[in-house]
Amino acid sequence: MTRVPVIRNRILKSAETHCQSWHSVQAITGKGLMIGLVMPDVCAELVSVALENKLLINVTAGNVIRLLPALTLTDDEADMIGARLAKAIDQYSTQRAQV
Repeated sequence: MTRVPVIRNRILKSAETHCQSWHSVQAITGKGLMIGLVMPDVCAELVSVALENKLLINVTAGNVIRLLPALTLTDDEADMIGARLAKAIDQYSTQRAQV
């Protein structure tokens, strides 16, 4: 259990570092490795964008990105998840801006 905060922090720091659109994340919620990112608008389409980036997420309540990563992640895997999440958020934000 002592790795949980390390993994959580690495995922979120990696996402924030790589994401041009991180400012659109309104809040970070959850407990342990159940991570929720509150977005300003409905973002269900983000699920398919994340899948294209080899990342499995859920969107709940219409605007909350939910991550449920494994407890056994290495530091490199946590960093990779954060980077893929960042890429997905950026691609989704770009697509929304073009509409």
